Amino acid sequence: MRDVPARVARWLVRRCANGRVPLHAGQAGLGAEIGATRVSVNRALRGFERRGVIEIGTGEVIVLDRAALAGLVT
Repeated sequence: MRDVPARVARWLVRRCANGRVPLHAGQAGLGAEIGATRVSVNRALRGFERRGVIEIGTGEVIVLDRAALAGLVT
């Protein structure tokens, strides 16, 4: 099983066709889909944001560097 950041990255890569990924059910919903807590998902997203890979918006995640995000999946 992958760690939470890798699962979050994979989830985002699969959904970022136009660079924006809506979080309809919020971070808790994303966590439920990947088998993680909302706190773990938030920690992973904030880490990606600090690296400049994503930007967290209201109800969405904006993928700034899809290649770097995809590199975190392995």
